[in-house]
Amino acid sequence: MNLYFLLEGSETEVIVLPAWLDHLLPDYKQVYSMDEVNQNNYFIISGFGNPGFLNYLKPSMDDINEHGHIDYFIVLLDSENETIEDIHELIKLRLKADNLSLENNTKLKVIVADKCIETWFLGNKKMCPRHSISDKLKEYYAHFDVKENDPEKMDKPKDFRYSVAQYHMKYLKSIFAEREITYKKNSPGDVTKPSYLNQLILRTNEGHLPSLKTFLEFCASL
Repeated sequence: MNLYFLLEGSETEVIVLPAWLDHLLPDYKQVYSMDEVNQNNYFIISGFGNPGFLNYLKPSMDDINEHGHIDYFIVLLDSENETIEDIHELIKLRLKADNLSLENNTKLKVIVADKCIETWFLGNKKMCPRHSISDKLKEYYAHFDVKENDPEKMDKPKDFRYSVAQYHMKYLKSIFAEREITYKKNSPGDVTKPSYLNQLILRTNEGHLPSLKTFLEFCASL
């Protein structure tokens, strides 16, 4: 089984995904050229975010069709301010408009992180301190307590002028800061660890982070 990932992000996802796959799919090996694809390999390419992400569908699918030997083409992206259903429909429309299709029995799998990948990272309950916390983190908890409630259901405050994804990232950074840990898009650190991922898996078992569970179930099916 061979996998081809098209990721919306060019920083966090390309670091976190291989680290998580080492844990979730230990028999798979990352390759850095399609010519290296053999058996139980995965290849990752970034679409470098919006608004040009959808422009990478065609070259990626052309690449897959040309080389063959790919069982799944996985498109992983954020919903941001849209619904997951809207993102799926957007991709369907783009595939139809560009007359794109996969050959050689390659299957398409679209996985949408509800809001953003930092939303998933907010699901680690052990990271959420309760005592001697900063006023800033108290404000975040007052708006939406991610330890008790599903982070995927969190919208931004009405007076927050940036995107909901940016609010989720700032919330995550505030939690990390309480632990004297730095979170950066290009250096996500602790979220790459198996222990962190295991906490997120436990959270999905509570019925939270359903979009993450979609990703986990897909990996488990391989």
